[in-house]
Amino acid sequence: MIRLSIRFLFAVLLIAFAGTAAVAAESGPLRAGAAKVDITSPPDALPFGYTSIHDHVYARAIVLDNGKAKAVLLAADLGMFTEDSWEELTQQIMAEVGCPLANIIMTGTHTHSSPSPGAKPSNVGFSAGTQTSNVLDSFDPVYAARIKKSVFEAVRLANQRIQPARVGYGTGQFYLNVNRDAINPETRTWYQGPNTDGPSDKTVAVLKFENLKGEPIAVYVNYAMHAVLMFMRNQISGDFPGATSRYLEEVYDDKIVALWTSGAAGGQNPLYLRMAEPAIVAQKREYVEKAGLTADVHSLMDFTGAKLDPKMLALNARLVDSIGQLLGEEVIRVMGNIKRTSSEVVLGGVQESVSCPVRRRTNTGREGAPGTYEDADPVNIRLTLLMIDRTALAAVTGEVYTMIWQRLKRTSPFEQTMLVALANGKSAGYIPSDDSYGHNTFQVLGTRFKPGCAENAIINGFLDMMDQYK
Repeated sequence: MIRLSIRFLFAVLLIAFAGTAAVAAESGPLRAGAAKVDITSPPDALPFGYTSIHDHVYARAIVLDNGKAKAVLLAADLGMFTEDSWEELTQQIMAEVGCPLANIIMTGTHTHSSPSPGAKPSNVGFSAGTQTSNVLDSFDPVYAARIKKSVFEAVRLANQRIQPARVGYGTGQFYLNVNRDAINPETRTWYQGPNTDGPSDKTVAVLKFENLKGEPIAVYVNYAMHAVLMFMRNQISGDFPGATSRYLEEVYDDKIVALWTSGAAGGQNPLYLRMAEPAIVAQKREYVEKAGLTADVHSLMDFTGAKLDPKMLALNARLVDSIGQLLGEEVIRVMGNIKRTSSEVVLGGVQESVSCPVRRRTNTGREGAPGTYEDADPVNIRLTLLMIDRTALAAVTGEVYTMIWQRLKRTSPFEQTMLVALANGKSAGYIPSDDSYGHNTFQVLGTRFKPGCAENAIINGFLDMMDQYK
């Protein structure tokens, strides 16, 4: 019993350094460059699980330099970056740009309609023998190599375009996300549905980069909402994050590069989801049942045999564009209200990993009933803090719940703090706040972390790193 207690305490308290540390940061004159590169698959070589291209997807990059240090902000219209692709790309970026690992934040927008480079398919079999894979895990080595080459090209071009610049920070509000840990009004059990009374942060955070004439170079946008409006359509799409970026770039005549990043969206969905996942699941399930097959929700994600209602698909696409335009307009409003910008800035980063006790689920069921678990090996959560002027970018390799973010925001010594989820390597999966355990929803049942560790480890990890820049 004593041995188990010591082992548990060690796992809770372990802070494993990832080989990077903060360097005494000095301010210097800011320079910034930005670029985007198309990463869409050729129409005649679509990755497994996809039937067509709805809209083009991109990698977007911002390179920063203050004469003392350099930094890279990178966002791509992908589900996420895998650990292997993150390791490969960061090595290339460090060599090309000349910045340390801790000064790179690389993230996917978490669109559920674009595969992750380097991930291997997890095949699911139907009773009739049909094989499929989760669209987020679709893997084609040729396509993955093409994505990584294009992502690196975006960074290379941004580095070439660097020019004297200023940076400013601002926030706005956007009321189209909603908490998705809810009680089903019919079954009275937990399910993934709209909970308008649940915690939900409506903040849109914006970093604006402009040249010394006041002309915009790039914008870095952060908002907490899952990109699932195009989910299960088997079409490549940037979903609403891609629509937001494209709208901003069009408004500014493609003289700006707009990076969208996910905030603490672990428990946040679009408020208006009626024509997306639920309707498509119903149509696919009906098709599968008529064919005499059996499939769970995860299998249906990729089942391409169903003929979906074209009118519903068209209307849903209009909704995606509408949300992109509205969110884009809020970003433009915030950009216009940013009056204080800095040309003399600090650039500095630090990266650590925290480790927590882990569980492995032993029963099945998507939601509604409690899970049963056994102990498993600890899982690391990689934390990256990047300081840009007085703005703290806190990046996490997981899908963080909003209450963890709100606690960090309250306790951060920097008023300008932004949480960037699904950043820098393999996702740690869903990271619920301590108060969310007991919600028998998909993300809480599926989290690998035992309650009582991850929230404090993330908060304390970032606060310790921030102390080095106060």
